[in-house]
Amino acid sequence: MATTTTTQTRRRNGGTPDETTELGLEATRNAQEALLRSLRAGADTALTFADVGQRVSRELLSLTVTGAKQMLQLMAEVQGSTLDALQAGLVPWADGHPAFRGWQRLVDGSAAAVNRFAETMQGTAKEGTRQLGQAVEEARGVGGESPHEAGNRTRAAAARS
Repeated sequence: MATTTTTQTRRRNGGTPDETTELGLEATRNAQEALLRSLRAGADTALTFADVGQRVSRELLSLTVTGAKQMLQLMAEVQGSTLDALQAGLVPWADGHPAFRGWQRLVDGSAAAVNRFAETMQGTAKEGTRQLGQAVEEARGVGGESPHEAGNRTRAAAARS
């Protein structure tokens, strides 16, 4: 609507049909450039979210794998403690009563294994939380960048993957 008013004003003020045509072409170019900038910004935003989603997924998978490894290690240590307890209970020349000593080894070994597991998982969870927070903060920081800066950063990250 504004372009039509401007065109009519130019014609009334002595503008030639060529000037009017040029004005229309310029308005079309400006609209195309704005649309292109908007599409680029949208694509950069989508790439940024995909990058953050990939990093968060990678961290969650890493945390899950670490937890599974630690659980297997805990089970192996408890099994080892059980075998030690059975062995101590079967050896007649051991100090103290064999059954008591065997159960004491089982409880002590299992408690130590559970304690190590809990400490390891706590450290793993803290590190995973820190890395997830860092990924989210980096995604928030992208909002303050220009679309051009965000696009360059996203393309650089994609090239590293």
